[in-house]
Amino acid sequence: MKPLSQIEFHSEAAPTAALRMHRLELPAAEARVADAVLEDTSLVTRETVSDLALRAGSSTATVVRLCRRIGFDGFYRFKLALAEEAGMTKQFGHPEVGPTDTSTSILESSMLADARDLADAVALVDPNEFERATDAILNATDLLFAGVGTSAPLAQLGALWFLVVGIHASAVQDIQALDLSARMLRPGSTCVLVSHTGSSKETVAVAKSARAAGARTIAVSSFAGSPLAKACDVVLATGNRNDPRTLELFTTRVVHVALIAALHAAVSAQLPKEMSVSRAIADVAGRHLH
Repeated sequence: MKPLSQIEFHSEAAPTAALRMHRLELPAAEARVADAVLEDTSLVTRETVSDLALRAGSSTATVVRLCRRIGFDGFYRFKLALAEEAGMTKQFGHPEVGPTDTSTSILESSMLADARDLADAVALVDPNEFERATDAILNATDLLFAGVGTSAPLAQLGALWFLVVGIHASAVQDIQALDLSARMLRPGSTCVLVSHTGSSKETVAVAKSARAAGARTIAVSSFAGSPLAKACDVVLATGNRNDPRTLELFTTRVVHVALIAALHAAVSAQLPKEMSVSRAIADVAGRHLH
């Protein structure tokens, strides 16, 4: 593994993360190329553009167009990125380790993998959508965070963070109560829905309930073409190096935590500083510390 000082982070996202994020939105010919790449990424690093086009039943122009669509200036740069990514492939949310790895090397590789995921997200999150999400929260009368499974703790954390700056924010654990809470929102409310896959039936149902109530909806997900993304007004899609079929239970969520923190920072920067809120927070926090 490279020493920390030699690790480079590029503005381009990991190619497989970008392909998976946009897979459902691609035209049919480009989708066939994407599927051929994801089927065997190591083979692509040894293929010519014509080889890949033939295997995908497409044209060389389509291959190049797909590469450019996801942020690369051509097939050659795309292949280099795939080869680079092959050394960072993760399974179940953490880097693969071998019998010779020490605890120290695992610590470094695991945290660097998270750092790479964060670098990918910087390149993939749409800045216009981020600004729309910030405005929706700033102008909300109240804020509901929603998430199930491994996303539920993230929803609770998000609600707590925004509550601390004086925004009426909440998160509900029980799924039926959460759905009811979303349906009882009013125009002027905002609902932030967190889901790695964006395919959770419960979370999508909550998004639809919130929209039916007239609330604004913000999706925080790894995949831009997910059912949740389609059900929401604003989509913050981060990408993900893991196969979406990997169990969500084992997927690292550091990127979504960081994205919620970035939203919190962007909103907080535009809020007036109210001493009453600061005093209330200090009073409560003080009661829970020795």
